[in-house]
Amino acid sequence: MLPESVGGDKEKYRQYMAKLVTMREGYLLPRWGRGKYFHLVTGEREASLRDLEWVGEQPLSDYNDAYPWRVHFIEDAQLQLDLIR
Repeated sequence: MLPESVGGDKEKYRQYMAKLVTMREGYLLPRWGRGKYFHLVTGEREASLRDLEWVGEQPLSDYNDAYPWRVHFIEDAQLQLDLIR
């Protein structure tokens, strides 16, 4: 994501992130990445908490990410929540 001063567009990036989460239903990665990185960069703490809480509450068996990544995303979301709160 580039700063607006050099051509970045936060709103367009926000739309792309939302579309990615919708398109990749069944995967934890988009929601985890949005919660861990995007929302914190944009200063949207509550949105970050919502995404990370959602990821942290998901059962391992319900998602298509490779198993080690599912474990990582869920554990890391829980860790990030402890750090943010």
